[in-house]
Amino acid sequence: MKRVVLYSKSGCHLCDVAMETIEFIRQKTAFEFSVVDIQSDPQLYERYRYQIPVVCIDGEAVFRHSVDAVVFAGIVSGDHAGDFEFSMK
Repeated sequence: MKRVVLYSKSGCHLCDVAMETIEFIRQKTAFEFSVVDIQSDPQLYERYRYQIPVVCIDGEAVFRHSVDAVVFAGIVSGDHAGDFEFSMK
């Protein structure tokens, strides 16, 4: 099972959008998910403050600033060819 971490902070609109995208995909495929507030750790804040939201999958930073829903769904479902059935309807 893939492990997804969203690095975020309060008041970040792009982070809210990324969270909505991740939660939508999570309804369709299983993966571990956690959110880390970068303001809780000075090192994380320095590392990510100009890049959030940052999404790491299995320890690798895959998205910065935004999340491509189709690509994200393909990665977490194991369908790297991008054939994951996706519809926001």
